[in-house]
Amino acid sequence: MRHSSGPVSQRRDGSSSLLKVVRRAIFRISNQFLVIHVRHLVGHAPVKFVALTADRPSRIRSPSLGIGSIMKTSSLFCVALLCGSQVASAQSGSADGANEAQNPAQSSSVSLRDIPLVAYTYSASGASFKTVGVQGYGIGMAARAQDSVIGGGGTFWASPLRRLTFVLDAQRNAARAFTPSAAAIVSVYASNGFSLGALGKFKVDGFAAGPDRDEVESEIEVGGLVSYDALGWYADVNAMGGRGTGDDGETDVEGRLRAGRAIARWLRLGVDSQVRARLAGPKYLPNGRTWDFVAGAQAIATNDAFFGSLTVGPTTTGLVTKNVGWTIVASLGGVVF
Repeated sequence: MRHSSGPVSQRRDGSSSLLKVVRRAIFRISNQFLVIHVRHLVGHAPVKFVALTADRPSRIRSPSLGIGSIMKTSSLFCVALLCGSQVASAQSGSADGANEAQNPAQSSSVSLRDIPLVAYTYSASGASFKTVGVQGYGIGMAARAQDSVIGGGGTFWASPLRRLTFVLDAQRNAARAFTPSAAAIVSVYASNGFSLGALGKFKVDGFAAGPDRDEVESEIEVGGLVSYDALGWYADVNAMGGRGTGDDGETDVEGRLRAGRAIARWLRLGVDSQVRARLAGPKYLPNGRTWDFVAGAQAIATNDAFFGSLTVGPTTTGLVTKNVGWTIVASLGGVVF
């Protein structure tokens, strides 16, 4: 019956060859999987110790899938899965944290991603998820041929849902009017430092208005927001339009711009500005023009959960003449994470 040993030996050789093919396939898949995820973790840097094993699987000479091979394969898969979970967690944090800026000059303390509104311009990313912030500010304005104005107010914001930020503000503005407002910012896209958002806002322009001083002037505004925050630079652009709720059909458009650079982990320097033009309704603004503006150099400093800002520059907003005045906005606030 010795002739039967030939087929048995062939079957063993065939099984051994099949096991070798399966083993090499498993090692190649696991190694390539590890290469991909490790490269993600280290920024696509070459991983020589992994690539060597992946490119040259024939170095593994074990005749069968023994305990050693199984342990090696399991180890590779465990490391690969660990790397994959880290990458997935980082990517999830980046996607879910669409409100987080990608600026290497920032510290782990409060940053612009946690402050949706400093002076004039809104951030498209809103505030970070589950953060609550508040700031108080003072406003000063001076111009020729009219009295100086001192005002101020406070802002409260919160992000109860991802990509959604509510902003409540109340102030006595440069026109000496009490103007509370409520706004919602929805961040619709965020990638590589760029953010796109939408704004909806209801604002009261003044109480005791109208001929009989028994009216409340209010306005509804909507707009699109674009922000960039990476590589130490930041910029926010707002395009907004508003229409009064009264019978006069007052319609305005606004453009707002904030831009600058982080020169230290705790300090940003730039500009903040706002331009408004009247499209319909009463033709002229209080300054006798169909448009007005306010702009200024801006410094923002952060420390742990607190921040402060100072914005100083020219203005025609709030003036009752065609002169150009100067305004200053100083704020101090904090954020709870």
